[in-house]
Amino acid sequence: MTKAQARAIVQQLIDDPNAARWSTANIDLLLQLTIDPIWTQIFQADPNYLYATERLTALTTPGYVNLASGGDLTYRFFRVRSIVRDGQEYGPADQRNIVMENSELITGRNYSYLKQGSKLYLFPFDLTTDLDFSYNYKPETLSTMEDTETIVWPDGHEGVFIFAAAAKALRKGAAEDPAGMLEESDRLKYLMLAEIEKYYPGPNTVFSADSSVSYGGE
Repeated sequence: MTKAQARAIVQQLIDDPNAARWSTANIDLLLQLTIDPIWTQIFQADPNYLYATERLTALTTPGYVNLASGGDLTYRFFRVRSIVRDGQEYGPADQRNIVMENSELITGRNYSYLKQGSKLYLFPFDLTTDLDFSYNYKPETLSTMEDTETIVWPDGHEGVFIFAAAAKALRKGAAEDPAGMLEESDRLKYLMLAEIEKYYPGPNTVFSADSSVSYGGE
């Protein structure tokens, strides 16, 4: 579904096809405000749903990845999947091992990372050694998309954000009762997440040959 199609459907659902109550720009913003939070639930259903791996060749002094829009990453950062540098995988830092001075990070345990706002620090600090940065990301915002571009979303489940956005629009001035559209959005979201979870096998877990854990029937 394209950006223009999504906007048009919402306008029809709220009986505002000529944008008399809601401007097209504000409908687009409303769609974005509806879509973004649902991505958190999508990633909970399938952590592998949308991700990228990038080779970063230089960090910002003293040694952090700039996660902000227009920073070091191509896409809109959501969360870290893995970080590997010089054959060593990094893990989340324990706050108890972080040393700060004058509100500035000084050091942390080697091969760990710490996220502070839009900065992700890697210890030990190193500005030049390449690293492979794998992360989940959210699609680009509607404000940067052309009307003809397709909204990135689980195929066939666009009704989830369409009905939710329409319900939000109807709340303006108590124009109509949005309850029916919210119920439909929740119903469709349940079906969407169930379908996504069906294809996610879950994390790989290694068991020894004599493990007492068994799967299946008799």
